Amino acid sequence: MKNIKISLIMGLILLLGLGMSVVSAETPEDSQNSNFNVEVIPSTDLTNISVGQTFEITVKYDQSIDDLAGVETSLELPGSLEIISLTGNDHLKELATEQFYKLKTNNNIIINSFVVFDGTIDKSADLYIVKVKANAPGDYYSLLKYEYSNSKGDSTPTEYLKSEINVKGEETSDKGFIDSLIDMILSIFK
Repeated sequence: MKNIKISLIMGLILLLGLGMSVVSAETPEDSQNSNFNVEVIPSTDLTNISVGQTFEITVKYDQSIDDLAGVETSLELPGSLEIISLTGNDHLKELATEQFYKLKTNNNIIINSFVVFDGTIDKSADLYIVKVKANAPGDYYSLLKYEYSNSKGDSTPTEYLKSEINVKGEETSDKGFIDSLIDMILSIFK
């Protein structure tokens, strides 16, 4: 019975020792003494936008990681901004190949990810440029989420960057004269 207790205690100590080594595992930042930064760069002051105004938002990264292998970002835009166009980075797309490069939109969320296996990612580059149009007045926020990983598969926790967007003016309508006239006549009968 005494041997079972000692074995149990030794097993727990061993288990706790293994648990401690898992908790202190290195992240890419620890192991590389690296720097990775993502920026949202608008072509205009986001706190002074007018309804109907179109502008561009560039999402860019700067990094000094020896073996950066992949990046994933998602930019959530408010519904009051209409996405007109989205342009990716052709050089990154070429490095990652079609199979490992993704740039798409889904309900005003822009998702961009890529993986490069030969370690030739540029130190600084635009990830993508989105052209948007402000359609409704109000105070809004955009939220950029991003993470990156090295060639060993170590990834960082997701980081967040929030930007305030203020749209001033009256809401615009894309209806033509006839549609507006019909709406006015129908509103009389309500």
